[in-house]
Amino acid sequence: MGILSMIVASAAALMSPPMQIDWAAAEIQIGSEEQAGETRCGIEDASVLIVIAQQIPTDGMSRAEREDYDALVERITTEFEAADQRGRAMLMLDYLKLAKGRQRVITQGWIILDGMPVVLTLVYDQTTGGQFFKIEDEVSGAYFSFGLQPKNEDDFAETKELIDTMLKTDDPKEQRAIADEIAGVKNGNEARFEVNGEVATRSTEDPGFRAEALTIFSDLWPNLEPGEGRERLERAVPIVWAAIKDGDTFKAVGSHRAWPDVVYPDSVGHDACVTKAGVHFVDGESGGGSFSLEAPPDEIIEEFFRDEGLPMPDPDLSWKALLKEIR
Repeated sequence: MGILSMIVASAAALMSPPMQIDWAAAEIQIGSEEQAGETRCGIEDASVLIVIAQQIPTDGMSRAEREDYDALVERITTEFEAADQRGRAMLMLDYLKLAKGRQRVITQGWIILDGMPVVLTLVYDQTTGGQFFKIEDEVSGAYFSFGLQPKNEDDFAETKELIDTMLKTDDPKEQRAIADEIAGVKNGNEARFEVNGEVATRSTEDPGFRAEALTIFSDLWPNLEPGEGRERLERAVPIVWAAIKDGDTFKAVGSHRAWPDVVYPDSVGHDACVTKAGVHFVDGESGGGSFSLEAPPDEIIEEFFRDEGLPMPDPDLSWKALLKEIR
């Protein structure tokens, strides 16, 4: 029996600084239960944790805004844990009011394959319209990433309004319709594709951009030299995609976009064995939600990070400084 199946409910710590949290964790089973006695694509033991945090970035705040922010953080820190449901709701409403129009949505995933982590990072910055996505094998340093940045911040207003609307709905059809509308807005974004230091850039205004975007990573993929790092990345990709599509344990985190629209799994390396065998999640745990400012339970944090705690980008960083840190 895996450790996730033995986890019992525990009091999670309030995030510091406060941020809205959704999370899900599970052990990974490759193939069906009937194949339990077989080696599953070279993976003996695997688990995954995905955490989505909605931060309030403080860079660029006026003095008055920063004072309001600091006062709210103090109220949440001292009142949230002891508050009843109504009290927490009132604090969350104040938090969401302050966060309106300036949130930074951070999706992080840790896929542990036989003790070795592959890390997913997706950050969307509501203020600048910037988006950055990366999957990295922590042991070897092998990685691929995708970035999207408006060329002109003034032209981003229309797209920003559409994205704000998309973030407020949980209806997949409505999300898809809004995403298509966003794709049709001619405000000019610069897309940056990177595989182990080799970079390709494209403008989203170019006539065949969406079709070409499906193959750019395939063209760059040979820059990942054959080896264990590449193998883990190619095994992690179908696992990430399975989590996004999962309607059970990962339902809450899957409602957020955990993979950029212009990057599809078929455009990057796949482990054919994992893809064919299928990915299943067992002994799953999930939590968070609209009124949650708490990290995952201590047992899950310790399983994935030991004594290091949940890694989380600093909301005091500007968008450019954050990119420099995580790129």
